Amino acid sequence: MMRKNPPTVIDFGKINDSAKDDIKVLEKEIMQIESDMEEKRREINSLLKIMIKIAQHMGIPIEEIPALKEDRKLLNVRIDDLLLMDTEFSNGKYSKFPKLNTQDIIVCSLAGILSTLIDVIFVGTPEVVKIYKGGENFDGSILTEAIRKIGNNDNGKSSEIFKWFSDKCKVPYDISLKSDMLTPNNHRLRSPAHDPFFGLLFAVADIILGTTTCIDNNGSLAVIVNPNKSPTSEKWLAVFYYLGHIISDMCTSRGIPIPGFFATQFYTAKISDSSIAEIAESMYKDGYDLRHMASMSVPVLVKDVLINVYLKLTRENTTIITSLCDREKYDLDFKLKTCKMKFIANSIATIGNAVKFAAPPNCGNPCALNIVQWMAFVQNSINMVAASTRGFTPEKVMYNRQRINKRWEKL
Repeated sequence: MMRKNPPTVIDFGKINDSAKDDIKVLEKEIMQIESDMEEKRREINSLLKIMIKIAQHMGIPIEEIPALKEDRKLLNVRIDDLLLMDTEFSNGKYSKFPKLNTQDIIVCSLAGILSTLIDVIFVGTPEVVKIYKGGENFDGSILTEAIRKIGNNDNGKSSEIFKWFSDKCKVPYDISLKSDMLTPNNHRLRSPAHDPFFGLLFAVADIILGTTTCIDNNGSLAVIVNPNKSPTSEKWLAVFYYLGHIISDMCTSRGIPIPGFFATQFYTAKISDSSIAEIAESMYKDGYDLRHMASMSVPVLVKDVLINVYLKLTRENTTIITSLCDREKYDLDFKLKTCKMKFIANSIATIGNAVKFAAPPNCGNPCALNIVQWMAFVQNSINMVAASTRGFTPEKVMYNRQRINKRWEKL
């Protein structure tokens, strides 16, 4: 019986230097060949693109080009890939925002329409607040009328807690009567210290200095010195006195102005028959105050909640995403989709409010304007502009990589 020779084992450690050099040279040659093949492939693809564009320009069907008749099955895939990549990447048609499907568009459109209906039917337009001894009459807004009853008892008088704040938080800037300047109906609008957002600085200064800062009929800032000086304890607790006084005025007949609304009193130049200051003062007297702002916020809140709930229910499962960059891209696309859907809804709701303002029975009544909706539209528009002008090169690289991977799967 013949014995088989044992297999030869190559000891790479004993290979001489010349063999190692030959292997390195061979590796370089292989890499060069691969590089040349890649370059040739790019040249062929470039020529195919040119041939396809020329054929499309001349109206010749692609299948009639002789050079493309061979190996039809493979070439069809390559032609489709070339056309797709050419239109999406080369022509700069990469979308900066995720595309919305039909269902997305329907949902955000319905949210905008519903917001408009709530604005017209329930928010309405405050028409006039008639104040008489012991009560008031308010017309024009179902929601605002309901909110105005908060903090008042059945007799229309303020609750005990608001009376307590009114008695304990007396402030020097609460002057309600000054010739040719302040009246009980406009003193809170013309006093920056009564502003619920910007008033803290003015209120603290007035309490410490014992003054009243207000805006006169000429639109100038005036400072009235109060002969009754504030006690030292009140000066140290100026912030708390300011908050307590705001709370005490919140449920009164005239209420607290909308944040920043005092700035309208600086614009006294006539526009047609009235100035901006006069129009704003008339709006405030008709009930366009902080409580009406709360009712104006309802349709905006409903619209945003509907879109947020829909997006949360339809959001895809992200547990399979393992790459950090893919995760960041997914989160960014979700934010962009939210911004885009809210922009559509805000556009519809804002147009609806503009129609409400111009159409009968309002016919240009400024109290019909929903300032909360307009602010939401402006903020959303700024976000859209910022998103559309952002640097998106990394996103485009990721998108191109995903498309290339899909093309290779088809090949």
